[in-house]
Amino acid sequence: RDLHSFPTRRSSDLEIKRVAEVYLLRGLLFCEECGRKKHILRTEPAKGMVYYGCAARPSRYTSSIKCPSKYVNVYDTDAIFWGLLEKICKSEKSLLNYVKGQRSKSAAKSNNDVEAYAKKLKDIAREREAVMQWFNHSLLTQEEATKRLTELKDSELVLQRKIENADSIKKESTLNASAICSMIKNCPATPEARRAVLLQIVDKIYMKRTDNSYRHNYHLSFRILFKD
Repeated sequence: RDLHSFPTRRSSDLEIKRVAEVYLLRGLLFCEECGRKKHILRTEPAKGMVYYGCAARPSRYTSSIKCPSKYVNVYDTDAIFWGLLEKICKSEKSLLNYVKGQRSKSAAKSNNDVEAYAKKLKDIAREREAVMQWFNHSLLTQEEATKRLTELKDSELVLQRKIENADSIKKESTLNASAICSMIKNCPATPEARRAVLLQIVDKIYMKRTDNSYRHNYHLSFRILFKD
């Protein structure tokens, strides 16, 4: 079994201390499928049903945006993730091995991503020239041309940020493994304390649900990006 893929159980089985509005992964969790940030979603508030959900998941309001990721229970996910983090940070060696493995995978992927992003930037430049030509030949109104050029500019900025992020992966890590392991080992078992520690050591967490079940017996895969 993959080190960071765990079946979850019902929250009642995990004996999680539920403190209002304290969610361990809030603001740190991203969708592995589409890259967007996971949000807190509340359904049936009277029953305390709270989930992490992708903003790009299709609904009757966002039918044009599609992401296959399913919702996951907040309390189950937080408990499973912390268990994974404790295993990774059991020793300096295990943490450094995990980070090294993640960086090597990410570096290989980033090389392919940069090439794809560069190609898309060239496509945007060609389309920008075409829009200007269409406008000059009165094939587009000024409003239509302005709208399309604005959209292209926004897409260009997004791609440039992605290239910067991909290039940053290639930099050498300056991770303080000893300090991180000590913080995890000595962290009090409270949601507030765990979240405070997590905000200090983790940059982003990518999550993917790897099963097709709609029940609580689901599987999650995490990819943790630690702060240098």
